[in-house]
Amino acid sequence: MNRVSIALPGETLSKIDKMAKRENKSRSEFIRTVVQIYEKYETEERKRRRGILKAIAIQDKLRENTSSWNAISELRRQRNKNR
Repeated sequence: MNRVSIALPGETLSKIDKMAKRENKSRSEFIRTVVQIYEKYETEERKRRRGILKAIAIQDKLRENTSSWNAISELRRQRNKNR
């Protein structure tokens, strides 16, 4: 394993040490775990953002093709149809 040296404010280092102790991990082990968790979070966040952008693109395309469509009217029509 490679070694690195980083500078952290004392308060941050204290927080890391407290959290590592609660998890019964060394400082290095705790930081490795946090990096893995963050990496997984970032991967999921990128997927979510792509999904949102895809949904927006679909909505924009629908809006272009149905310029006279009124969402409120459509919701009311569906609600009345299901009664």
